[in-house]
Amino acid sequence: DAHKLHRLLHTRSTGLLTVSNHRSVLDDPLLLGALTPLPACLRPHSAHWGTCAADICFRSPFTRFLMAAGKVLPVRRRGGLDQLELDDIAAQLAGGQWVHYFPEGRTHQAGGVDLLRRGLGRLVQAVRERAGEAPVVVPIYHEGAEAVMPHDPETHELRRSVPRVGQTVWMIVGDPVELRDVFEEFAGAGCEGGEG
Repeated sequence: DAHKLHRLLHTRSTGLLTVSNHRSVLDDPLLLGALTPLPACLRPHSAHWGTCAADICFRSPFTRFLMAAGKVLPVRRRGGLDQLELDDIAAQLAGGQWVHYFPEGRTHQAGGVDLLRRGLGRLVQAVRERAGEAPVVVPIYHEGAEAVMPHDPETHELRRSVPRVGQTVWMIVGDPVELRDVFEEFAGAGCEGGEG
């Protein structure tokens, strides 16, 4: 499945927005690292931007420095659709960058996919307004990362601070989601981006 993503890294004309379920704190470095072709890892401009909750990854000047060095953008959980952080993410996508986003908003280890937050739709619309076209959206589904870094189901506190090696993790990279038809349908119905 990684070949779909590799091809898009070289052929797209707009930003690339990968979205996935969020099983563990290692989802982005572990799974996206495995999907990223080596040449993209060696060229920082080609590497993806990650997203992380501001209250977790941006607590101190030191962690803010580490996140910036690793191309991680903050998101304020429960910050609403008007948060400036979503505008920063949209700006990267409108500039043709690759951004990975977790629309569930937090880790969910109970199986399946949790409720998706509206920020995903807000991002797509904001990129369309800035760049004149929506980003390429690629869904990714994975399981098994929750066994690598399990957390308490009620408190979300990590059960251990060291990853468990030898666990099976699998993922499926979906086909790109074409959004042009969706925007045309809404425009034809007299709907515009914004409230509603």
